[in-house]
Amino acid sequence: MRILISGVVMFLVMMAIVALARDTLFRPPAEAELDLTALGNDTPREALSEGLSDLAFECTGDKRGLEAGERACFAPVSRVGDYEADYLALFLDAEQELAAVNIVLDPDRQQANRQRMREALGEPTREMANGRTWLVWERDQQLILTHKEPAATSDAPVLMWFRNAQLMERLLPEPS
Repeated sequence: MRILISGVVMFLVMMAIVALARDTLFRPPAEAELDLTALGNDTPREALSEGLSDLAFECTGDKRGLEAGERACFAPVSRVGDYEADYLALFLDAEQELAAVNIVLDPDRQQANRQRMREALGEPTREMANGRTWLVWERDQQLILTHKEPAATSDAPVLMWFRNAQLMERLLPEPS
């Protein structure tokens, strides 16, 4: 009888472990509902929570370019809005309002993502050189940027939104 009870308990423990692993370790990254064109100068993180509720963000305050009280929050994703992506980063100011967004796009889907950008954003307002050439869309005070050419190195293509030009200058990644 002890062997039977031990076997049943072990079976239940193993099933719980398998269910936990399936729901956490083997679950594909979540999709994020985020429209860069709808973001404004005073978008608080709470306003984004519904479209980002399935994401498991890890936040830190020790990244380059961040000042006291600011945070960067990162989460793996499979899609952000209409863009196929690998990672999403939100940069929050000291008041925890959204300052910048960095979407690491899926490098294998560069052409499809670029087509979606043109459909959603139109033609870029200008180009900007900062180690690499960036396409820039100006929308009121906000700026949306992406690399002009796909990265030849291990850098993945990105799509970024900045609340204003000062934040862009401070948070834009340094050329490698």
